[in-house]
Amino acid sequence: MTDRNPLALSGVASVLAGLLAIWFVATSSLQRNALLVAALGLAGVGIGIRLARYDHRLVGAILGAGGLGGLAVAFSRLGRGSLAQQLEFYPGVIGLLVLTAGLAPVYRKYERPYVTVGTALVFVSVVTAGVVQSATIWNLLAGGVATVVAWDLGEQAINLRNHVGGDARTWPVELTHASAAAAVGGGAMFLAIFVENANVTGVPLAGLGVMLGAAVVLTTALYN
Repeated sequence: MTDRNPLALSGVASVLAGLLAIWFVATSSLQRNALLVAALGLAGVGIGIRLARYDHRLVGAILGAGGLGGLAVAFSRLGRGSLAQQLEFYPGVIGLLVLTAGLAPVYRKYERPYVTVGTALVFVSVVTAGVVQSATIWNLLAGGVATVVAWDLGEQAINLRNHVGGDARTWPVELTHASAAAAVGGGAMFLAIFVENANVTGVPLAGLGVMLGAAVVLTTALYN
């Protein structure tokens, strides 16, 4: 039977990029420790759903329940943090859960909306960190780039599956695409750092934001 699930390699890379985005804007050990616990929970949820898809429903259910328990522990740990820390953390981790559920997938034919909503919530965490001014501009830029890469890799997991099927040998293409996405994101960061170090006065934060936006457009163009 043809495998109709999103491709696992790109899917895992997408969730890892989303985790990295939140890691960049997390400014306290409390947030980062909770994020590590959440990562283990997400792994349990994702593997559990995927095993259930392959008719290992009991083991999948146990792993999925354990994963949700891990996420609950992560959320409770952040309950001791400040309101700002919670506002930075909760949307992004909920977004990662949505992204994981979409790429596992919990519902076939709805993978793409899950990827869009999930990465949008991750981006909310990045923007919130900027609003409360808890992260540096470089951390915000890195978080924004990682969010775009997460979205791109999630789309890749769905599109490539649709084009060639889940049983094809796709890992070389997936690795190439992931490397290209990371290179584009790294290039955007390098450009921003270059402008900053060039001491080009009059280039405000908004200007750097425009550069990041240009990188987003470029990534989208490459994707299309």
